[in-house]
Amino acid sequence: MFDRSIVRYLVVAFGFTWVVAFGIIILHRYGHIDSNTRDLLHAIPAFGPAIGAFAVIPDRHYWARRLTWSNTTRWNWMIVTSPLLFMVSGLLIYGIVRHRNYDLDQFAVANFSSLARIAIFWLPLFTYGFFEEIGWRGFLLPRLQKRFTAWKSTILLTLIWGVWHFPFFFYRFSFSPFIAIGFFFGLWIGAIILTHLLNQNRGILWFGILFHFLNNLASSVEKEITVIVLSIGFMLLAWMIYRRFGPSNLSSTLRYMEG
Repeated sequence: MFDRSIVRYLVVAFGFTWVVAFGIIILHRYGHIDSNTRDLLHAIPAFGPAIGAFAVIPDRHYWARRLTWSNTTRWNWMIVTSPLLFMVSGLLIYGIVRHRNYDLDQFAVANFSSLARIAIFWLPLFTYGFFEEIGWRGFLLPRLQKRFTAWKSTILLTLIWGVWHFPFFFYRFSFSPFIAIGFFFGLWIGAIILTHLLNQNRGILWFGILFHFLNNLASSVEKEITVIVLSIGFMLLAWMIYRRFGPSNLSSTLRYMEG
């Protein structure tokens, strides 16, 4: 099912991320690094998908073209910035449900009280938002879309993307069968939106990068009610994309297949 370039990509992407992530786990478990250092180093495994993509396609002109800024529609700007809208809505609903406002001061103390805490908070948001998109949507999705519809390609990418996260369940995420199912479902919903942004913008990566970053940011502020609002909002967006554009391209333009 996969061509050789995809196999090479997956070997490099998974290899780098898993070696670094499990190395971090081992160093922390045996007391060689503390929890703050572990959380700071967590930004590094994000480089795996981009390193894999650059290894298979080393042409700098190709990547310069994919990372060139371009204009887009108001619809796509609405999608890109939707995590912020859902975050604000979630915080407002939090105040109604909890009968008190979300404690932003406590959040600031926890994440911005020192340079180390600032780095621990912001670095993963940037590295995972940027370097994951270079790999998953910069390389893998266009290659899959050469063989399959955008819908089938998104499903396949979601399965691969989810398995790539495996080491993080040992120190970053909680794990249970229910959480794992919810995690894959959330990735799939997000992947539908990201596929639309890639195809609708003819392969330009910046819109998916911004959406990914803002989603990570919104998910980090308040992890209960706001995350529920984000999930519901993204499900509605994904449903609208599927109904409006159909499974073949998930966009009004032909699915992007360069690479």
